Amino acid sequence: MRDDVNVLLLGSLEVTGALGSVRVNGTGHRTLLARLAAHPGETVPAHALIEALWGESFPITAIKTLHSHLARLRRDLRSAGLDGLIATRPPGYLLDIQPELVDAVRFEVLATQGRHQLEAGDTTTAARTLTRAKRLWRGEPLGDCRRSTWSQQESARLSDIFIAVQENLFTAQVALGEHAEVVTELGALV
Repeated sequence: MRDDVNVLLLGSLEVTGALGSVRVNGTGHRTLLARLAAHPGETVPAHALIEALWGESFPITAIKTLHSHLARLRRDLRSAGLDGLIATRPPGYLLDIQPELVDAVRFEVLATQGRHQLEAGDTTTAARTLTRAKRLWRGEPLGDCRRSTWSQQESARLSDIFIAVQENLFTAQVALGEHAEVVTELGALV
């Protein structure tokens, strides 16, 4: 499992490795990488990748085209020093990295920790944790991936978590007496 890569999904897709930023060309390649990165270290069945690419209107050559996309994506990653990042594991493929190397995974972990800290009454720690989660947010998740049922649902799910992070952070800030900061941020949101 690689530990020399960072994958960002909270905004436009970005991948960095030991040799720097990796250019991921085409919405199809970005969508495949994002779909794998949504569950790093777990096998994603080929049919789920096909659905992420084309939805229910997939071409008759979907399997062959999927293999072609994956081969080109692997070549691009290999040229950036990230050989072996995508592994074949029947019945599909996996992104062979630690989960914490994906910003969306870190974001969800921090959101959950912050909520639990807030519920336990530890507002100072909750505010710090939720602020760290909020800083990971760079914009619409998967914004430069193909618009499919999967990408829209995943983007909406992550956006809902972001709203919960903001709400919990406001609650913690009010409890800490940071009313002016909350009013300023709420004004910007409105």
